[in-house]
Amino acid sequence: MSDQFDMLYNLRQLINLSTRWFIRGNHLKGDLQEIITHYGERIRALESLIPTLMAGYTKDYLESLSEKFAKSDLPVDIARRIGTFRAIYTALNVIEVASANKFDLEKTAKVYFASGERMNLLWFRDQIANDSREGHWNTLARLTLRDDLDIAQRALTVAIMNNDKKEESTVLLIEKWIGKNLGFLERWDKLLTLLHSSNNTDYTMFFIAIRELLGLIHVSK
Repeated sequence: MSDQFDMLYNLRQLINLSTRWFIRGNHLKGDLQEIITHYGERIRALESLIPTLMAGYTKDYLESLSEKFAKSDLPVDIARRIGTFRAIYTALNVIEVASANKFDLEKTAKVYFASGERMNLLWFRDQIANDSREGHWNTLARLTLRDDLDIAQRALTVAIMNNDKKEESTVLLIEKWIGKNLGFLERWDKLLTLLHSSNNTDYTMFFIAIRELLGLIHVSK
């Protein structure tokens, strides 16, 4: 029974996060069937790729869920699919970036996750995911922080991909962008050092850091 509850919980989380993304991002303008087709086709194209691009706590958590569900006599492929449902909503960010900028979808996904890992945004997501403080305002703060992280990671992906539209290598794309923005990264790394030295998950510090990151991305080359 507990495994069934966990499976349903993952499905509910996917629905909740995705619904919030569409409503808050104002992505429901136009013909609803066209919107469903547009995102549906691209989500199916990314569904098997995204779990391979994840890292940090999220990757470990999703793998543990998949293993847990597989032990409940589910076929391995179905167990893994349900286990990763909670994170598939990130495909919406990738699709938005690729569609708005006419980027290759798979390349966009690779840059999106690799750049987030390089800029230590995974650490922010892990801290938020590990924070179990209850209450309406704490829940709202976590959701808002996730929204801001999504905005920052989308902006970072666009900046990196626009820096060299012909380069196919994800690693080289990120390295070239970093090479042009060493001052940016030095400032960001100093800010991360201050955050890492803190013993508590301080939402105020997180909000300031993410807004600082957005400002740095805006003025990057």
